[in-house]
Amino acid sequence: MHALVRVTDRLVPSMALIYMVTGVIIIALNIGNLLPALASIFQYAFTGTAAVGGFTGATLNVIIKEGCARGIYSNDGGNGGSSIMHARADVDHPVQQGMMGIFEVFVCTHIICTFTALVILVTGQWMSGDPGSVLAINAFDSVGKVAGYICALSLILFAASSALSLATMASLTAEDMFGKKIKYLSEALVIFCCFIGGTVGVDIMLPWVDVANMITISFNVIGMLMLTKLLSSLSLEFFKNQKDKAIKEEL
Repeated sequence: MHALVRVTDRLVPSMALIYMVTGVIIIALNIGNLLPALASIFQYAFTGTAAVGGFTGATLNVIIKEGCARGIYSNDGGNGGSSIMHARADVDHPVQQGMMGIFEVFVCTHIICTFTALVILVTGQWMSGDPGSVLAINAFDSVGKVAGYICALSLILFAASSALSLATMASLTAEDMFGKKIKYLSEALVIFCCFIGGTVGVDIMLPWVDVANMITISFNVIGMLMLTKLLSSLSLEFFKNQKDKAIKEEL
């Protein structure tokens, strides 16, 4: 786990920064399309269109379902996977690490994913009819090969760090439940699944991943409901301590 932290600690922030800077440049080059792109987000969120909903007049519940499902893939929010890693962090209070988890979801979804969406929209790639798995690369590539290479490299490194994290989470869980002998088997299984997914294609695998996520989230939500009272008391305690600390510093 320490090796994973050392790799991702350097890899992910630098690649995210390069990715976002390149995205800003592309948006600036297509600045005239920015306002129509923002307007289209709200317009088609409620009316649907063949380009984003699969058919003209796609119902709102289909759009919400697709948005929630794809959003979970980007940040693991709600499925409990990231908590396996967060639980092993060395912090003074558990809520402190929980706040880092919230920050992680915010950066991944509201910043990086928003940049990706805006780049796809302002370059017009969302109307190309291409699969969703290649839209980002095509959007970056439309303004120059260098941008396309940056996007491809960023996505490869993001995917690699995600695969490493998943393998680590699987091994830690397997070790806790069944012992060290199963640890390496679980890591091999994750790598095998990544190979299968890369072979058959993302779009074919997504329905299967949706089902797996649904099962995982169901268990996680039940666990969260059972721990509601504890989570509430820990949160109140943490913020009270933070408030008392701030008052003491002011005095």
